[in-house]
Amino acid sequence: MRGLLLDVGGVLFGPGSDLDGLSAVVRAVKARGIVTGIVSNDPGGANAQWLRDLGDGVLVDDVILSGDVEMAKPDAEIYLLAASRLGVEPEDFVFVDDLEINVRAAVAVGMVGVHHVGSESTIEELSILFDLGDGGGTKHGEQTETQDAAFYFLEAGTTPMHVGSLGIFRQLRNGIDHEELLRLVEERLGSVPRYRQRVREVAFGLARPVWVDDSDFDITYHVRRSALPNQVPTNS
Repeated sequence: MRGLLLDVGGVLFGPGSDLDGLSAVVRAVKARGIVTGIVSNDPGGANAQWLRDLGDGVLVDDVILSGDVEMAKPDAEIYLLAASRLGVEPEDFVFVDDLEINVRAAVAVGMVGVHHVGSESTIEELSILFDLGDGGGTKHGEQTETQDAAFYFLEAGTTPMHVGSLGIFRQLRNGIDHEELLRLVEERLGSVPRYRQRVREVAFGLARPVWVDDSDFDITYHVRRSALPNQVPTNS
């Protein structure tokens, strides 16, 4: 399987839906290079912008709304359009919907259909189809932990929530200088991937913020040099 398509109402949102759990599955499959999308019969228009904002990697890669493309499930064309836009053949997709008629239509064009009757069973089935392991592969996801998210949202100019420390070092005769320290840290960044990431909020707060790679990462912003004068002036 190289692609995952999901409905919105009744699957990601609605009574009994587990948005956190399903979002974790989406992130887990994306981390494996699998394309993702939403296919909804939403009529579109200005009121649907929040749905469109879930695309471009915020939650999924692409969002297809009936009102935007003048197609609707269970017509075959909308499934084929979704596959085409994501660049994957229909037979390589898994499609999830809470309406059986829509699932059958997806199967008819070659997709693997998952009839959503509950988040737990859907997560379990997707975990099997994409070989994610127990729990839908949530351990592979990039969603912030509950405590991290709490600290993030409590942070403000008047309420700093970060933790800091001060270390004072005396440079040995054969010790390392600042440039060598930068080089040493940068060489080890692969062992701490979180160090190169930043937090991105999910549109409209629909889930906890996620960690994303920082394309503008600059080691000199994180490892800085400050120095005191060699001698502190004294009053005579």
